[in-house]
Amino acid sequence: MQCVYFLIDSSAIGPAGFKHKLARGDMFKIYKDIDGEYEIAAYAYGPDWIQVYFCTGDIYEYTYHSAGQQNIETMKRFADSGENLNLYINTFVKKRFASHIR
Repeated sequence: MQCVYFLIDSSAIGPAGFKHKLARGDMFKIYKDIDGEYEIAAYAYGPDWIQVYFCTGDIYEYTYHSAGQQNIETMKRFADSGENLNLYINTFVKKRFASHIR
């Protein structure tokens, strides 16, 4: 089943209206999910970090310090391409997150 909507601050918001603002001041972008894994709903990133919003409602932040620069840059590329991000996380950085935000 595709991750069509998710709960944010007690409001169901579908992909067309996803506007959850991050503490860092950026906005999540909807993950295209081209590979059809339906595990990741959205993501956001900055110079040395990426936050991944999973369909379960969990948000994890990975940083250069926690997961390594090469892994973060690879995750950013997968996030923007809309495929293989979940596979990459599970294979290379699953437990190497800096924080479990929610």
